[in-house]
Amino acid sequence: MPEDVQIESEPLNASILAIGAKVANRLRQARKSLGEASNRSEVVEAASPELAIDLLRVLKFDLVATEACQDGSEARLISFLQRAWPGQKWALVADQTTDAEELAARQHGAAAVLDGPEAWRSAMELANRIRASRPHARVKGLKLRLDRSARPAKAG
Repeated sequence: MPEDVQIESEPLNASILAIGAKVANRLRQARKSLGEASNRSEVVEAASPELAIDLLRVLKFDLVATEACQDGSEARLISFLQRAWPGQKWALVADQTTDAEELAARQHGAAAVLDGPEAWRSAMELANRIRASRPHARVKGLKLRLDRSARPAKAG
């Protein structure tokens, strides 16, 4: 790269794909409670597992947050997620989980199983930790700036 070109990048926000309106709304509330200093996460809502798969095909997320579903759609999504994007981190996040749900999530490689009143806040913090550990995963806001003083003057 020429010496007179400098690359600047701004700090990156963690991105969370929330499956379902309840999960997305609770995560957004938790983001607000963290305050400005820690408010670095972006929450994208997918109304269904099918829409989540479509979003994952075109966007990169630090964390996929889902709640256990009674119809098994969450299990199908996670199974597909592991095959298509084996490095994608995901978490089961809920107000309350059963032992069977926790066991199933851990068997399918969940980065975390979070429940209780602090689960939503913990999910935001987890996404921020994942982003901090992988800052090279995505470049956002890349700017090129030419240092004009380093160039020779035109003869003329």
